[in-house]
Amino acid sequence: MHLVVIPPGGRAVPHLHIGYETGISVLEGRVLTRWVAALENEIVSEAETKKSPSLGRAKWDELFRGDGRRCHSGR
Repeated sequence: MHLVVIPPGGRAVPHLHIGYETGISVLEGRVLTRWVAALENEIVSEAETKKSPSLGRAKWDELFRGDGRRCHSGR
């Protein structure tokens, strides 16, 4: 598990998650998560947990603007 702190307006570098699902728990702020399958967008609000399927090409490429936010990531 990892604790990730993203500064206001920050973005994650597009990356791959091969062979496993990833869960994100947003502790503060809002986060916009995109993945390649059908370019589906999903906003995850504070204190919610969402899972992405093991698509092999999942990428979390854009974080929502606003206050800094913290995410807890685990697989």
